[in-house]
Amino acid sequence: MIRGDRLDTTMNYRLRDAVIAFLAPGVFDSKGFADSGHVIAPSDFLERLSSIREDYPDAAYYALMNLLDSHDTERLLWTLTPGAETTAAKEADAANVAAGKNRVRIASLIQFTVPGAPTVFYGDEVGMTGDDDPDDRRTFPWADKGGTPDTAMLAHYTALAKVRRETPVLTKGDFKALLADDAAGIAAYGRRTKDQAALVVVNRGTAAATVSVPVAGYLRDGVSFTRRYQVGTGASASATSAGGTVMVTVPANGALLLVSRFVDLEGPAAPVLTLASEGNGELSMSWGAASGAVSYDVWTSPVSGGGYVKVNAAPVTGTAYPITGLANGAAVHVVVTANDAAGNPSKPSNEVTGLPHYAVGWSNLQWPPTMIHTISTTNRTDTAYGQVWIDGVSNQPGATPGLRAQLGFGPDGSDPAGGTWTWVDGAFNADAGNNDEYKASLLPETTGAFDYAWRYSTTGGRDWVYADLDGSGNGYSPSQAGALTVTGSGDTTAPTTPANLRVVAASPAGIELAWDAVAGDASLWGYELQRSAAAGGPWDALVRLTDTGYTDTAVGEAETWHYRVVAIDGSFNRSAPSAAVTGTAELRTVTLQFTVTVPATTDATGRQVTIAGFLDRLDGGLPQWNPGGVVLTRADATHWTITLTGKEGTQLEYKYALGSWDYVEKDDACGEIGNRQLTLAYGAAGIQAVSDTVINWRNVAPCGS
Repeated sequence: MIRGDRLDTTMNYRLRDAVIAFLAPGVFDSKGFADSGHVIAPSDFLERLSSIREDYPDAAYYALMNLLDSHDTERLLWTLTPGAETTAAKEADAANVAAGKNRVRIASLIQFTVPGAPTVFYGDEVGMTGDDDPDDRRTFPWADKGGTPDTAMLAHYTALAKVRRETPVLTKGDFKALLADDAAGIAAYGRRTKDQAALVVVNRGTAAATVSVPVAGYLRDGVSFTRRYQVGTGASASATSAGGTVMVTVPANGALLLVSRFVDLEGPAAPVLTLASEGNGELSMSWGAASGAVSYDVWTSPVSGGGYVKVNAAPVTGTAYPITGLANGAAVHVVVTANDAAGNPSKPSNEVTGLPHYAVGWSNLQWPPTMIHTISTTNRTDTAYGQVWIDGVSNQPGATPGLRAQLGFGPDGSDPAGGTWTWVDGAFNADAGNNDEYKASLLPETTGAFDYAWRYSTTGGRDWVYADLDGSGNGYSPSQAGALTVTGSGDTTAPTTPANLRVVAASPAGIELAWDAVAGDASLWGYELQRSAAAGGPWDALVRLTDTGYTDTAVGEAETWHYRVVAIDGSFNRSAPSAAVTGTAELRTVTLQFTVTVPATTDATGRQVTIAGFLDRLDGGLPQWNPGGVVLTRADATHWTITLTGKEGTQLEYKYALGSWDYVEKDDACGEIGNRQLTLAYGAAGIQAVSDTVINWRNVAPCGS
């Protein structure tokens, strides 16, 4: 632990899972990893490696215990050998074993060329195999003891260790996924420091492949590489980056490690990027000159944080660039890199997001100028129409792509941009000359006098043009707004307050609530659930619904929220609010009450009944699989009890013993039994009673003495 609240490194089973899933001949034991146990594509493999990089700070990332098997898993060779889960297929079939050993060589090359500490389980380096525990713990095959270690495999591991030890970039370099060709079964990644680079290309396909690895923005042109290691034969002996790529040949079912000489790979400082303007299908970018830079490259992506593609064909020598040919209404994320005289790229600039868009030339509230409406939860106002003109666009058939139109209303004489208006999305109605026409209706909740108008956006709602009866050309004016009068229905009786609002369940995924239905009110429409961050409010409407339950998923882990519910009738009369309840978006604590019935011979042993398992998943810092660590309390000659606590949803495996594995529980034939399994469930009151029965103890009659 570095700071006492996080791990400074970990057994990197995530790497094992990714490598085996990429190279395995078929399904395998995933050891509990989600969405695993099956073969994955090269793109998935690189995504998993990149995810590991993203999840750890440097100090932990470069110290990860990079293992491919262990005492808790099948041997690497067993897993990567094709055939049935039998000794005949996995060990006696020479062709299968040869294929498995080839995959082991590829897997270990990956293990020795990614950041972290390659950790080899004893015997893998000499071709040991074995099924899951305890078969994975076979005796090392010492030659002087009659064993037959695979000396060729030992030479492979020795060579990998030597290459890693002699190649600084393999221990200090960064990590970058460079190529995933799912169709061909090829993955490539890079390692780089300021003065050395390495490329690793893996081909799990059945044919040799000539591969163009993209390195633009990562490595400059003219970097020469030499082959330092290969799995298979016929791999490129050398290669040089040119045109933003490195062209290499990789053997079938093989891999290639290329390493550069010590050269200058350190680029200039990264530029500071700004968005100069947005336009119709274009963005204008500008940046400050970066020290040491002679040119720049501009990169765009449809998603934030990655996936950038260079948009300039030739290096940009100035500090501004227009990006054209973009789709309107779709955000574009932009970074710029600087290049020095040698062609070394800088790190990316800050990311800037722009939104190409059309400009609204004119718009209005077309009709009607006035509306009178009787308040109702089900009957909406008359339909209102609005028109919008965009030069060269709205005259085309159909709705303008990316255009949003909304009808809204607010207090008489108020500013529609002031935050007091209620807005609803409009639907395209028709082409009206050179204009697009939209329609919508309103559902006011209170009586009184209101203004209404249209607004239009080509930036996804970021910016709006407000339009009244005489059009947006001269700006919005309350005197030109539509006039809406909402009258009462004659029903002013509030419904009954809902009762028994309660938290049904809570977790980081959401807080589930329920309440009793209001009965006997023919005018009842439904309910409004309100939420507040503070116990006394202010309260915001979370949802309106006719059901009597709702799960609030708009919560953050460990956040606490307060809720109340009101009933609403058909005239928008509201009940008084219910009593408030509080929910926290975290798993609730379950009290586990274990009662175990034991053989009548137990007292005569003079030993205490204990429980062992994944108890470290519970509260209290309990040990994992320690047969003497957690002692139960004797209730009588045949019953022992213990009360523990843990979070709901926790999955346990456990067994009973008499303080030692020499006295573990057995079945009625004195045979081994599987681990008991249990999932903590909160239930109605947070108490879970568990009743178990131990039939026999090991080394206690009738199971020995």
